[in-house]
Amino acid sequence: MLSNSALESVKFAKNEAAHEGFGLKILLPLLLLATLGMLAALPHLANADDNGQNEGAHHQSTQEMNHEGLTIRFHIRLTGDQQVPAVNTIAFGFAEVQLSEDNNTLSFEVVVCNIVNVIASHIHVGAAGTNGPVVLPFFGSPTPFNSTRGCDTLAEGTRTPDKLVARPDAGINTWTDFINALIAGNTYVNVHTTAHTGGEIRGQLVPEQDEQNDQAIQSDD
Repeated sequence: MLSNSALESVKFAKNEAAHEGFGLKILLPLLLLATLGMLAALPHLANADDNGQNEGAHHQSTQEMNHEGLTIRFHIRLTGDQQVPAVNTIAFGFAEVQLSEDNNTLSFEVVVCNIVNVIASHIHVGAAGTNGPVVLPFFGSPTPFNSTRGCDTLAEGTRTPDKLVARPDAGINTWTDFINALIAGNTYVNVHTTAHTGGEIRGQLVPEQDEQNDQAIQSDD
């Protein structure tokens, strides 16, 4: 597109040629000048377009990163064979855990199936295949909970830093320490019964994305 000054030059040349009889010797230099002006403007227009595209790509990547960082979710299965040592039981269950964007609120639901005399449920700190101390309580009652005909919700709600049980010997001094262990996969949900006070069913808390990656690797093998 011609600049305003270039357009004015062309108009001027045409008017002069028509009304004052200017010949080609006058018109051609003016047209050449207008063309040179247009060519000089092209690199600036191209740079502006590239900058706009780059800025759009930057905003898109930022939004994607923000979307991925909104929440951290866990959906795990609780079984007796994950206990250490393993427990032979028909009981099983599920736990859903979600960490808020600001990392200050943990929402949860624990569902148990075919289990009797549940007395407590917690998050423990510890890697898979190891036992560790309680750091966050989910359920505790002097009256045992039973679910003998299918599945029932044992406990649900939210937990905040004031509910944390510090365990300096396990490296958990603050809520941040707990969150770091949670994200690293070094925590697990445990369900305790009168028959198995150390825990009858449990499941390692692994973020959903990591769990999907593990399943993809196993399917490739």
